[in-house]
Amino acid sequence: MDILALCGSLRERSLNAAVLRAAGELWVPRGGMRIEPSLGRLPFFDQDVEESGVLPSEVVEFRERAGVRVGC
Repeated sequence: MDILALCGSLRERSLNAAVLRAAGELWVPRGGMRIEPSLGRLPFFDQDVEESGVLPSEVVEFRERAGVRVGC
């Protein structure tokens, strides 16, 4: 099982992000946990943009890393 870990805090020295990094180091099997580093680059959700089918590149890249298919 692979896990994608998301931290909602964008602070540089976030305690929550530190906990995720520590969990990633302890996770067995190693390599089965990825920490998403770029949530701060994602725009706010906009249903009109979503329905237009022309998503920002940051959203497309994030969905690919998360294994989310458009139209699900």
